[in-house]
Amino acid sequence: MVALGPLTNLALAANLDPELPKRVSKLVIMGGAWQARGNQSSAAEYNIAIDPESAKVVFDRFENIVVLPWEVSLDQGMPWERLFRIADGPSARACFLKAMTPLATRWQTKFKFAGVPLPDPLAVMIALDERVAAKKIHCRVKIDIGHDCGRALSTLDKRDANPNARVVTEIDEALAWDMLEVAWSL
Repeated sequence: MVALGPLTNLALAANLDPELPKRVSKLVIMGGAWQARGNQSSAAEYNIAIDPESAKVVFDRFENIVVLPWEVSLDQGMPWERLFRIADGPSARACFLKAMTPLATRWQTKFKFAGVPLPDPLAVMIALDERVAAKKIHCRVKIDIGHDCGRALSTLDKRDANPNARVVTEIDEALAWDMLEVAWSL
């Protein structure tokens, strides 16, 4: 299962069917900010920040979770030149990508990203081939549901005897961008 947005529906499903987490062999989540460099607040990433209570339910109940945090997509974005080259391709998907590149160009100008962040595609690629996740931290992910500046903070507890997640800290860029280029050229 791949979760690319807030975890509200997944938490609700787990509440309605307590056996659901046992039936999901692997859950890949694009969410969280493992270095507390959030995009919703200084500490929280959007998908977790929208509904941290549901995120807490998911991380408390599911066992085999792979997390792609927001910062990984910032630190290891697809090189702009490669994105623009792929967008100039003849496929229908490349044409769609080309139609989206003005938005990416605004990101490049406004945020000065070294490469284009692609968090959702990276999460899907990790679900398809976990080798894309080159480095991971095995830990228990805990979600702060308080009401202060740490709300929705994703903490990584490496001391916990019952880890629930593998948090991706680095991707295999060559593998990831080759997979994406193939997908966009179809």
